[in-house]
Amino acid sequence: MRPVRSLFVACAILALAAPAGAQGKRSASAVQIEALLRSYGAKGLDVEDATLLVAKDGVPVFRGSVGLANREWGIKSDPEVEYRIGSITKQFVAMAILQLASAHKLSLDDPISKFLSDSPPAWREITVRHLLVHTSGIANFTALPEFDGRTWMYKTAEDVVRLVRDRPLEGAPGGVFSYDNTGYVILGLVVEKVSGKTLGDYLSAQIFGPLGMHHTGFVSDQVLTHRATGYVFEGSAWNDAPWMSNVIESGAGGMYSTVDDLLRWDQALYDPRQLRLTDLAPMFTDYGRGFGFGYVIGSEGGRRVWWHNGHTGGFGAMLARYPDSRLTIIVLSNDDDAHVEGLSRDLAALLLKTPKPSR
Repeated sequence: MRPVRSLFVACAILALAAPAGAQGKRSASAVQIEALLRSYGAKGLDVEDATLLVAKDGVPVFRGSVGLANREWGIKSDPEVEYRIGSITKQFVAMAILQLASAHKLSLDDPISKFLSDSPPAWREITVRHLLVHTSGIANFTALPEFDGRTWMYKTAEDVVRLVRDRPLEGAPGGVFSYDNTGYVILGLVVEKVSGKTLGDYLSAQIFGPLGMHHTGFVSDQVLTHRATGYVFEGSAWNDAPWMSNVIESGAGGMYSTVDDLLRWDQALYDPRQLRLTDLAPMFTDYGRGFGFGYVIGSEGGRRVWWHNGHTGGFGAMLARYPDSRLTIIVLSNDDDAHVEGLSRDLAALLLKTPKPSR
């Protein structure tokens, strides 16, 4: 737990935006959420710089920010700020795979060797589906001692494959669950191989553009007008977060977005026609290990919840959807250690009137 600092408490209410259509009058839900944020500041919990959006039936009941988007210049956060979203990227890659499968350009049960000409014999039984649900057995490259996010700045997705291809599998394909960034890097390569486009171009053409997600893309050296700066709190001081490897800008976790764009994405998942699909059930099926395609499939307080978080290079993110209540909670922070998961669960308990989850 961090020491309590006055910045969070001072900025919290000043920076909060009124809910859409409220004409400046805060709803009961907004007042409750503001009180929850104050309690986080009073306890010194790790959500100090963040933007939050809570929506019911697709309509924001709360949309606002706390803290700073850039500490050097004292620039306050606001709902237009673009944050890195880490592993939330995976659900977009999974959707690309579903779209290509729906178009009969691939099958979820295709062996990945069909798309990777240099895949080793040990990968012969690994399928696209195994990669989607983290059961391929392929080593997670970000957990290897050879991987250093700061020195891999200009490596490629192909370099990731070369790093792990000669390592023994961690288990038989389909038999052992192990969260695996490598699998989603490979899925990004599959999208590129099948579509003939870069992963970013495919997602822009097939998802971001059609859904109006104009502030979403892959992190690069390009200047973004509203990009937040990532930070880490070390000892008793804030420091710039080390820049993570550009290789993670592949399918494992390289996207940035805003709370509004992520709400557009979330709502499209209630209408598969917006994504040129007829069925989204595979995305949200628990394949026996609490994972669907790019989502954790679980329950809280007796209610279904589908969620994923992301932590990378000074940023933390959480996107949770409670489909039975049509509740969406999005928390984006420019602090890698931000308590985004706990805040999301507390917000859900508050709005759904379920017991507060234990820590």
